[in-house]
Amino acid sequence: MVKYGMLVDLKSCLGCRTCMTACKNVNQIPLGNYSGRQYYRLWPADIELGKYPYVTRNTTALRCMQCQNAPCMDACPIPGALTQRPDGIIVVDATKCTGCLYCVAACPYGAMYFRPDLKAVDKCDLCAAQLDAGVKAPTCVTTCMGDALTFGDISDPKSTISVAIAALGAAPLSPEYSTSPSIYYTTHSGILHAQVVDDLGNVVTTATPTLTDLSNKTSTSTSLDSNGEFAFRSLKIGKTYSLTIAGTGYRSYVISTLTVTSEYQDLGTVRIYP
Repeated sequence: MVKYGMLVDLKSCLGCRTCMTACKNVNQIPLGNYSGRQYYRLWPADIELGKYPYVTRNTTALRCMQCQNAPCMDACPIPGALTQRPDGIIVVDATKCTGCLYCVAACPYGAMYFRPDLKAVDKCDLCAAQLDAGVKAPTCVTTCMGDALTFGDISDPKSTISVAIAALGAAPLSPEYSTSPSIYYTTHSGILHAQVVDDLGNVVTTATPTLTDLSNKTSTSTSLDSNGEFAFRSLKIGKTYSLTIAGTGYRSYVISTLTVTSEYQDLGTVRIYP
């Protein structure tokens, strides 16, 4: 039996929000706000990390996670208002929903909202009606400008989406909820930042930081700015590197093993000596 899911590759996401706009248009979602968020089946979680000029803004497009152990299903008191199809998609029957909002409170992802024009709860259903009509993928997937979304059968280990999930190391968000989501995410790229000073605490601007990927021995160098700062971007979280900072008149500073563990990893002040 097919079990539909989606892969969201955050490294490919442009943050353009075309998916959100297209979804809103296709589903004729009205203007307005619910609990501080505009009416959307998809919505962005924006996080700004770092400090100018070494800053990054990471956007994660959130939605209903199509949980296999869905708290909303357990919370709904109206038979037939929320159902999970054999293909795993959870759909809302607006003609049966009474708007009690029990499901809204139960969803740990905040994926559901009350839609006043329907007088019912609304959420992403992976364009289930379009799939039934023969469309091969949800609107968000077909309109994504960065090809960041992959849709398919996650129960088939040989399907395109399953192969991509395994290759990219993607995983559902918030596994602590134990809801078995069908939406998988990669991590954002990582940034490594530091400032370089000498033994007296004076800013160094003439040394060269070099980062080497220990898995394939490829190296990338950068320069220091007028404040002695540098950053390496587009790093894979979980990957291990070595860092060398070398400059004329200074002994080389070496970190032989450095694993990127977060989206913004700050080494703080690095001191090199004559």
